[in-house]
Amino acid sequence: MVVADVEMDDVRSELRGLRSGKDKTLHWRRERPERLRALAAAVGSLPVRAVATVMMHDAGIDSERARRFCLSQLLRELHGLQAERAVFESRQAEDRKDMQVIAAWRRAKRPEAMVRVDFLPAIAEPGLWLADVIAGAFMWWLRGTCDHWLVLADKCRVVEVNEP
Repeated sequence: MVVADVEMDDVRSELRGLRSGKDKTLHWRRERPERLRALAAAVGSLPVRAVATVMMHDAGIDSERARRFCLSQLLRELHGLQAERAVFESRQAEDRKDMQVIAAWRRAKRPEAMVRVDFLPAIAEPGLWLADVIAGAFMWWLRGTCDHWLVLADKCRVVEVNEP
């Protein structure tokens, strides 16, 4: 998700208002089906843009390998958008794997990797909920589960990543 700094506080406030009951975060898969359309529409109305890097791979490709390819492409995309900071949802011990990709790019002096990178828990940064909604709606649309992606598609550029 790409959000201008001047918009971020308002976006966070809107996202907090979308939580259901006592939920501390928004999470696409945990939402009740009847809330998904309204949730997608609300996110679609926010002043945000998204870039999703997706690798359609078979079961023979390790998901961490696919993630590394997607992360590398995402760094290229963020550089092209002149993003100064990237915030990823922390996977705790797994953050190290992402940092290894970024560090390798930095050692190679790739300008795409010079963005500031932070790993935060979803509860600490509502902006991370945007990525969850976009990714959830997109994947469910691909599977034919729902069409909520259609109200978000104009906000998002999907880049398909192929294994080199």
